[in-house]
Amino acid sequence: MNTRNLVVIVAVIVIIIIAASAYALFTMGPTSTTSPTTSMVMSTTSTTATSTTSTSTTSTTSTTAGVITITMVARNIRFNATNPTIYLKVGQTVKFVFINNDTDSIPHSFYIKNFPNASTPTLGPGQTASFTVTFSTAGNYTYACIVHPGLMDGKIIVQG
Repeated sequence: MNTRNLVVIVAVIVIIIIAASAYALFTMGPTSTTSPTTSMVMSTTSTTATSTTSTSTTSTTSTTAGVITITMVARNIRFNATNPTIYLKVGQTVKFVFINNDTDSIPHSFYIKNFPNASTPTLGPGQTASFTVTFSTAGNYTYACIVHPGLMDGKIIVQG
């Protein structure tokens, strides 16, 4: 098999994965009846050796004025190294800060399935985006990367 055929095959596979991800994102029914409140902020930062080595691969959580901030870092086709399960209480407002900390020009996104406006755009390395969600109903939710379904996904468990 020559290089050109291999490139065509890889491109077709990528297109199929993106199409399947988009289909799954828009056709899956809700797993909860939550009507979240969301807002989104996006910023771009330049990638430097200092920012790459100083960004943790573990979740950073802080609280400001009743809003919990959870930082999710994409690197090596994982969120925070292990795609951790996040436990929250009903009524909590969470600001998710997403950082693409991959070093190989790999795009990533972060979204919560079945939550309108609870997503970031697909970002390149060094880019950051955030959104805020209020979890008003107990339930199990799934977060994921639209570019890497099945590899970059985890659970959010909201308890009463």
